[in-house]
Amino acid sequence: MNQVFALADAGRLADADRLGTIAAEVAATDRIPIAQIWFAINLGRIAGLQGRLATGRNRASRARTSPKSNGFAGPQRMGLGGVAHLSAMLGDVATAQDALTRRDALPMFGFLAPNRCSPTRGSPSRPAGAPMRWRSWNARRPMRP
Repeated sequence: MNQVFALADAGRLADADRLGTIAAEVAATDRIPIAQIWFAINLGRIAGLQGRLATGRNRASRARTSPKSNGFAGPQRMGLGGVAHLSAMLGDVATAQDALTRRDALPMFGFLAPNRCSPTRGSPSRPAGAPMRWRSWNARRPMRP
C-alpha cells in the first residue's frame, strides 16, 4: 500500500497503477476487505491523476460500496469523496452532489476529521471561510513536537 502511495506521489503513475492493480487482485482473492478498500481508493485516485476520470470514478465507487457491506464507515466516506470529486470533473453535478450528501450523513472518520474541516476548503455543511466547528476539539488535543 505504501509503495503504491509513494509511486503515485512521485509521479510514477503507471508503476503505481500496475502495482496497485496486482495488489488489489491479491486482496480480492484473499478476501481482505480493508486492503480491497484502500487499493480501490488509491487506484481511483491514480486513474483520476492519469486523466482517466470515468475509470477513476468506477474504482472509487468500489471503495464506496465495499465498506458498506463490511461496516467500515470511514473508508466509505473516502470512496464517496472520490466519487464526488471525479463526478464533478466529469461534469456530472447531480452525482457529485448526491455523493457529498451521502458522505456528510456518515460519521466523521477519525484521523481525517481535521482535514475535512480545513480552513481553506468548504464543504456542503460548512462553506469556505466559515468558523471551523472542530476548533474547540482541536484545542483540547496536546501539541506534538
